[in-house]
Formats: sequence, C-alpha cells, structure tokens
Amino acid sequence: NKKLVNVLFRPLHAAAYLGCQPNVLWHLNESSGRIAIKEEDECRQTPLSVAASSSFVTKKREKGVIRMLLSLFPEAASIPNEEGRLPLHLALESGKKLYSSFVFTTKNESIEEDSNDGSTSSFGHDDDDDSGYAIEKIIQASPQALQTRDITTFLYPFMTAAVLPGDLTTTYLLLRSAPILASG
Repeated sequence: NKKLVNVLFRPLHAAAYLGCQPNVLWHLNESSGRIAIKEEDECRQTPLSVAASSSFVTKKREKGVIRMLLSLFPEAASIPNEEGRLPLHLALESGKKLYSSFVFTTKNESIEEDSNDGSTSSFGHDDDDDSGYAIEKIIQASPQALQTRDITTFLYPFMTAAVLPGDLTTTYLLLRSAPILASG
C-alpha cells in the first residue's frame, strides 16, 4: 500500500494504455506543455512502452496510437524500462505481430521481388492496413532493437516471437530482417 501512495496519475500514460484515439493523446501531451510524452512512470516506462505492452492497444487501434506516440517522441523506441526491456520486446510479449507485408531495410527502401508470373511485387507496409503497424514502426524508429536481447529473457526479438503460440510469420519476418542473429 505504501507504494501506491507515491504513484502519480499520468493521463497520457493511462490514455496510451487504454488505446485512446490519437487526438486524445495529442491533446493530453499539449496540455502538459509537451512534456508528458517524455515522462517515465514508476516503472520507467514512457507512454510508448505502456501502449506497446497493453492488451487494450489491439490490432484495430495500434496504428493510430503508435503513430501518434512515435511522431511526438520517436526516441522512446530506444528507451528501456526499469527492467531494461525495450518497447519492441514489450510489444512482442503482449502479442502484437508482424504480417507478410513487412520487410525491414536499414536504408528505408522497399524490397521488390519478382513473382512467378513476371510481374514485380513490392514488400512494405500498406498505410491503409492496420495490421503489424506497432512492431514495424517501433523497429523503424529503433533499428538496433532487432539485435538487442531482452534483458529479462535473454532472447532476441525473433526468439520471443518464436515462443509465442502460433506466430511463425512474425518470427520469420524478424529473423529475415536480422539474419546475422541466426549464425549464433
């Protein structure tokens, strides 16, 4: 109980956890003098980490929430919480996934691959599709997170995805984005 007495209510953190609309997140940050986005809670989590770990930030809501939080403070993707965990690790553990439209390149280029019929298809994220958005944008904001072990599990992101039930696509896409990790 003593610990609860010292807990501050942080409206932006609460809104991020609940997956509130992006305009609500923006107004909460503005009303704080634009400092709420950089504040860490008692667990040293930024609003991005809170949203990444939240089960309320569903596939349907993740695009707007994560886009707004990263637009306000992209550096948050590289800030670990008090356990040393990055937003990418938290997002994967909360069940957020990547889908087949994602291929990460360090130069922000899309990768094109020839299909069997001779046409060319482009791999990249379709902005009209909300699926896989959170993890994709966190990786783009913090590419080094792909090659960073989770300090509590000692697993790389692709390994974390591999131990989650029924998600081979995310595992494959994360490993494909950092193949050096497969060499040991």
